[in-house]
Amino acid sequence: METEDPERVIQHIVVVGFHHQRGSEVEFSFPPFLKNGNTPSTTPPSEWRFLPFLALPDGVHNCQQDTSVFHLPSLSTYVGRQNFQSTIFGISCYKQIDSKDLRIKKDDVTRRTVQKSVCILSSLPLYGYLKEKLEVATRVYFDERDFSRTGILEELYKNLNLSISPNFELEDSLLFVGLSVVELVRKFQHRILVLFKLLLLEKKVIFHGFPVGSLCMELLSLVSLFPKMIQNGLVYAAPRENETCDNEVFQPLHVRECEQLLVDIFGFPLAIFANVSESSLFHPYLSLQQMELLKSAHVRSFVVGASNYLYKRQKGLSEVLVDLESGSIEIHSPELNEQLSLSTADLRFADYLINHVKEYVEKGEQEAGWDGSDEWIRAQFKLYLLSLLSSIQHTDGDGMANYNEHFIEAWKQTTNYQVWRGKEHAGIDDVHAGHPFQGQMGLSDIKIRLSK
Repeated sequence: METEDPERVIQHIVVVGFHHQRGSEVEFSFPPFLKNGNTPSTTPPSEWRFLPFLALPDGVHNCQQDTSVFHLPSLSTYVGRQNFQSTIFGISCYKQIDSKDLRIKKDDVTRRTVQKSVCILSSLPLYGYLKEKLEVATRVYFDERDFSRTGILEELYKNLNLSISPNFELEDSLLFVGLSVVELVRKFQHRILVLFKLLLLEKKVIFHGFPVGSLCMELLSLVSLFPKMIQNGLVYAAPRENETCDNEVFQPLHVRECEQLLVDIFGFPLAIFANVSESSLFHPYLSLQQMELLKSAHVRSFVVGASNYLYKRQKGLSEVLVDLESGSIEIHSPELNEQLSLSTADLRFADYLINHVKEYVEKGEQEAGWDGSDEWIRAQFKLYLLSLLSSIQHTDGDGMANYNEHFIEAWKQTTNYQVWRGKEHAGIDDVHAGHPFQGQMGLSDIKIRLSK
């Protein structure tokens, strides 16, 4: 059952509600899901069976309103601009309202409050841009106090598809709406570089936090530090799965060709979430019902966001647990901890970021200008990554201690590095080799080490 249309970016607008007996369920979809190929239905296809739990996350009853961002597997081999299996990008806005305030109250409304979410399912990763549109529509929909009046949602679907074509230009100003790497640097300080290098190593990483909206946006902000990743690097982030009669087993439906990633002259985006034979997943939010997915032998690595406490308690599920509320990073392996140890040059780079961000925040956006801004931070990480790749390619191993030789050796074993190394990238020849902050250790370096 395929319900996607390559001629439209917004695939569906969906309403998910919480029923006191049946739990979370889809109540409305425009256009409707198609059962058996042509019968309209509110039941999502089996590949999207977790949609209700992603749209109404764990702990939703503790929030008056919030958002979530999630990924679903594409149902077709052609979606949007990509002629191969892609990711469907979901954005959900949920609210709750007192039952007594409803104009039309159905017989099955038995609780004091009613919880519902409105979702956009898109073939393009316009997370923040669509979130802003969705929040306005959701507020109007709830203000009607009659959930059968779905006209505003149908209008949203039509207007968005009129304004966004499948060949829509993915400009940074739209892709990064609502993402703040400034706040990430402020929270993690020098460890922001640890997280950046961690994602390069393709490990099993859980980011835990609440509320879900903040969790998703912080995780997407981190991923946005990788050049072209949001634009083109997530098309394999949520591959389809097969089902067996007795239990559900994750299996890629076909061999996914990394070389089909749309890369620039530097080879960006790196294929961090595009492993060929074994899957490397990225989910900004993962529901409790999807935990078994992470235990599959077919899943080699993952980066996921979770809000349920059981994700923190499950032993052996991840190699690294990042607590976004406390800012702590738990690395469960001494070997990985050694690989992620920051060199003196790395600490200088991180200190450079921190000082510029601090000045940017103190001055305010209008007065500070570009230095220390989100765009500036992304540019620094791009330079760091370009310098790293150029150093490996052009120096025959010299100066690798500036990046931590244990990290370099581990990174060379990853799929994303080997895919990059397997092709020529003309732009890298013009990049200066060597760490941007290499040099002799001085007194200031000792102070940085003592303060971090």
